[in-house]
This record gives sequence, C-alpha cells and structure tokens, in this order.
Amino acid sequence: MKNYLLSISIVVYRLELAVLEKTLEHLSAAAKVLNNNVQLFLVDNNSSQENAASLQALAEKFSLLHPSIIQNTKNLGYGIANNQAINQTQAKYHLILNPDAYLDQQALLEAVQYLETHPNVGLLCPAVFGEDGQRHYVHRLDPTLWDLFLRGMAPSFIKKIFQKRMDAFELRHIDWDVEQDILSPSGCCLFFRTSLLKKISGFDPDYFLYYEDSDIGRRVRQHAKVKYLPSFKVTHVWAREGHKSLKMKLHLIKSGLIYFSKWRGLF
Repeated sequence: MKNYLLSISIVVYRLELAVLEKTLEHLSAAAKVLNNNVQLFLVDNNSSQENAASLQALAEKFSLLHPSIIQNTKNLGYGIANNQAINQTQAKYHLILNPDAYLDQQALLEAVQYLETHPNVGLLCPAVFGEDGQRHYVHRLDPTLWDLFLRGMAPSFIKKIFQKRMDAFELRHIDWDVEQDILSPSGCCLFFRTSLLKKISGFDPDYFLYYEDSDIGRRVRQHAKVKYLPSFKVTHVWAREGHKSLKMKLHLIKSGLIYFSKWRGLF
C-alpha cells in the first residue's frame, strides 16, 4: 500500500450530492498542487443502496484522489466515523473536512509547508469564510456552561444583553490576518500531524456530535501547539443545525455536558 503524504476523511450523512461534488472539485484542485499525493476516505454514515451508488460514481469521477469508501449502515456519530479513516491511514498528515467545505486551491500546500517547518505544531486550523466572503468566527475560547446556554438555549433578548460576552467567546477582537494560537478549533476543517492524531487515539467516541472538536483541540494541546494559519483558507456552507432542530439541540446539550464533566466539572 502506498504511503501518501496526506489523507483526508469526509463523513457523509444525508447526502447532498451537488454540495459534496463541489467539495471534491475544490479538493481535487488543491490536491493537484501536491501532485495528487493524497488519499480520500469517504465515510458514508447512513449507507443505502442509492448513497452507495452515488458515492461510487463520485469516486470514479475523482479517481486522482485515490478514494476509499467506508459504509456504515447506521449513523455512528461524527468522531467515530472519522476514526475509521484515521485508523486506516498511513499518511504523514490527515485532514478532517466537512462535506460542505470548499478548500482554496493553495490550502493543502500552505498547510503542509507550515507543518513541515513547524515540528512543534500538531494541529493546524484554517481561515473560514462563508460563500458571501464574510469571515466566520469559528475558532473560540474554551467553552463554559454559560457559553453553551447563551449560544444554544438563551432567547434572543438574553443574547443581546450578553452580546459582548458572545463576541469575546468568538474572539472577534483578534487580528485574524496573522498566525494565532488556538484553544477551541472548528471541526469543519482540521489538519493534523497523523502521528500525534494516532497517539491521542483520534476523536473521543463518547461524543456523537458537537464538542468533539473542542475536546480534540484540548488533547492535542497536551502534546503540541494548535495553530491558526491565515493563508490556509476554506469556504464553509454553514447550516448551524444545532440552533434550528430540537434533535440537534439535544445532541448539542448532551455533548456539552460530556465535555464539561470531562474537562471542567459540570459547575
């Protein structure tokens, strides 16, 4: 088996084919800059015959990404699904990428070159923008229970009263045009040194969805630096389902309680 420079895992659930295809188009363009020395893992977290056929067609279309499809008959959760790819990869670096995240053409090269010259960095985080070009403030302070309440459950008038706290949590005062140390990274795009990622056993399987990115950021920081690089860029189609669906809010609350009991104590 070839040892690739970079492996990438994309977890798919409720397949939006047009969005995923656009993600792979951007990924393919970025991979060409690395001479296609990448391996893609597509993890189907709710596999069906229709999904399998669609993903197989995409795999054939983007064959230069050396795709491998992992099929799960039920939704195992975001972290566990990514761990399936992490356990298989032998690449030097591993990228966690959302199926609705569009990499800049130079993004992979920028990330690889940075980690090659900064051996004390174990996780690299990108500049994230919306399709409208506006910056998304997705790298944050380590969360508290108060932040969970404000962002996930508080009514609008409470949020307005504590807007300064919410802005501070999202680090809106930071100069995001320069490199930064990161505390709580966004899971939409995470670029790891694979040796460290395997050392910490990937994502904590206790999280089904949400807070697994904050958790893995803290565990990386026990061994290496977590850094933000402004030239490592991605566009994210951000749905914010946790703020819309009752089911997603319940997942958000459950994962938050797991996180706080693990890292800070519930109170």
